[in-house]
Amino acid sequence: MNNKLPNKIKNLSKAKNFGFDVPKFIIINSNNFKKNQKFILNTINLNFFNEKKLILRSAAFDEDNLLSNAGKYDSLIVKNDNKINEKINTIFSKYKKKNGYIIVQKYIKDSFFSGVVFTQGLSGFENYLTINFFKGKATNKITSGSINGNYFVFFSKLKPSIIKNLYIKKIIQTSLEIQKKFKSKNLDIEFSINKKKQIKIFQIRKLNSQKKFNNISYKILYDLKKKLKKMLNDKNLLNINKTIYSNMTDWNPAEILGLNPKPLATSLYKELITNQIWSKSRNELGYSDCMNLPLIHEFMGKPYVDVGLSLYSFIPNDLDENLKYKLLNYYLKSFKKKPDFYYDKIESKLVFSSIDFSSNEKIKILKKFNFSDEEIFQIKKSLLNLTNKSIKCLNENINISNQIIKKTKIIIKEKLHPINKIHKLINLCKIYGTLPFANIARLAFISVQFLDSMKYKKIISSKQHYQFLNSLETIASKLNKDSIKLNKKKFLDIYGHIRPNTYEISSKNYKDNYSNYFANSNNKNLSPKKKFEFDPKIKKNISKYLKKYKINHKTDEFLSFLKLSIISREQSKFNFTYCVNEIFKQIILISKKAKINKSDLSYLNISVILNLYNNFIYRQIKDILKTEIKKNKKDYFFNQNIKFPNIIKNENDVFLFTENNSKATYVGAKNIFGKTVLLDEKNLNLNLNNKIVLIKNADPGYDFIFSKKIRGLITAYGGPNSHMFIRCNEIGIPAAIGIGDKNFNKLTKANNVFLNCEEKDLQII
Repeated sequence: MNNKLPNKIKNLSKAKNFGFDVPKFIIINSNNFKKNQKFILNTINLNFFNEKKLILRSAAFDEDNLLSNAGKYDSLIVKNDNKINEKINTIFSKYKKKNGYIIVQKYIKDSFFSGVVFTQGLSGFENYLTINFFKGKATNKITSGSINGNYFVFFSKLKPSIIKNLYIKKIIQTSLEIQKKFKSKNLDIEFSINKKKQIKIFQIRKLNSQKKFNNISYKILYDLKKKLKKMLNDKNLLNINKTIYSNMTDWNPAEILGLNPKPLATSLYKELITNQIWSKSRNELGYSDCMNLPLIHEFMGKPYVDVGLSLYSFIPNDLDENLKYKLLNYYLKSFKKKPDFYYDKIESKLVFSSIDFSSNEKIKILKKFNFSDEEIFQIKKSLLNLTNKSIKCLNENINISNQIIKKTKIIIKEKLHPINKIHKLINLCKIYGTLPFANIARLAFISVQFLDSMKYKKIISSKQHYQFLNSLETIASKLNKDSIKLNKKKFLDIYGHIRPNTYEISSKNYKDNYSNYFANSNNKNLSPKKKFEFDPKIKKNISKYLKKYKINHKTDEFLSFLKLSIISREQSKFNFTYCVNEIFKQIILISKKAKINKSDLSYLNISVILNLYNNFIYRQIKDILKTEIKKNKKDYFFNQNIKFPNIIKNENDVFLFTENNSKATYVGAKNIFGKTVLLDEKNLNLNLNNKIVLIKNADPGYDFIFSKKIRGLITAYGGPNSHMFIRCNEIGIPAAIGIGDKNFNKLTKANNVFLNCEEKDLQII
């Protein structure tokens, strides 16, 4: 074997010698092709004279050097005709080093299942094999990037016999065998398998990862499997069994915290919202009493929502118990049939949580699932009572929320130990911050449902729907104006507490990082909000629907509720984050006295600090906190090596699972093309003007991006009720919200994308 050949070619020859089925191929050199084009084309013809199609695979030397260069150059399916030389020259012309090669290979016609296997995770998951696959005849869909495909993840310390899908089992078995023969853990294997389960190997590359890989004990995952089996099947206090866990279904932890949040962020989020406040809020608004059960559980540091509990929490409280559980079972069965669709859309697409002008049509689906007319009538009646009651309680919650900043300032001025202040601030934040926010957010969702139903029933047009939302003067639009109008001091007095990643203490707030967040702002041509009112004819039509659905409010009161609830959702979020910022300040004060690095504070658990208030402990605070940080830090970095799915349906998902391609929620109907820029907490001082901005999980702290002239927005996580969907819808910025982690990671490597919101399509260019 010629040692001067690229590894792609050497590895294919090796694979053939080891007995793996490699489709017939020949290689051509760029320099030789220039000199002897006619001879080489004749050689191709002689070797493949019966083939109508061939595949040309790049084999450049610089594809061997770095992990990021995998698939750097083209691989093309071509007709075996007199124009093949043009395709060969096209591939060669893109090589940086001119003396490269191309593999000319027989095109496989009977592919049923094709893709790429990574025998060691690209993110440090040593013990995982990942298959990115596509079902169909085309063998280059995954490698060309024309389709994202699905993913199968397998913990390699298991025996493949556990895998039920016979095609995937065969691919895993073959991949493990290739690993053994090549004496390498980290391989990229391109394959195809036909219906007879015969595997063809197209390519094998050794990958040069810069990551340090950590070994994961089988016992750890086995113990988690046993715990999950119990949690998935045991009845809780509400007799809900056979649940599911998801990282986005309710209160969206993947969007707000990320997939692997640090302990302080998770514990604070749980303490302020998902331990009890979420349940209290639902019950206050007339939904089922969840008995203050926690919504979120952590598995190896990864936050997951109890889907069964979440679905139950949206059922009206005054329904008969038997009907409640009948409705819950319908929701759970529907979710389990289409988990990848519903996992971030249960409020908008699955549950009946309020009445709107299209409720009669939507709720008819229950007839197909053995709900009687009387049962449907009772559900509608309960939803109507709940909706009427909810509309009336908006102002009360706004008044409570508007008190939190003033009350926070009073606590800060008190001469108390920082631990005492933290205790008071957390209780204040729950009562005057997150509880009214949770209520207002739910009321705003009811408003959005009404608006969508008005568009669906053609009471208003799509344009009027957009004009209404665009006319709302939210806190974010005020921020954009004030960033121009106010001097720096006045601006930061109002907005300085906001930070990207609200619950992450290491994320700098606007005050501490003003020059970076608001550098390159381009707001001078910011157009003022246009006032918008529905004309008398539309109002009259709305009035008819209000009477028809027995909504006990006059038209102007109803429209005022729609506006005020959506505006107040953002304002109440802004209000309670002021208190969160002050909690962080007190934690930083403690760290200074205890001589703890600020960067280590993310590894604290808020319960440890609260425990110092509630209990007398003879050990020094410094020792307690440092011990906690050391333990949590070790756990955090270990947990990064463990891979779980977005949705946990059964206990075996800790070992193997399939992740389907996530479907984004698109904003607007515009089509845009542009350069992308990745924004995260490490890279915030970037020029965003006229760029399509990529943010993995974007909370309200990222609102500073709207002070730039961004072209569009793409996020990995989020849905139709997420903050960024609402903001982009309000401003009219084209966006794809919630494209999924795998799709997002592919985009981060692209320079340009085409975002087609009208056709709901996203392509790397």
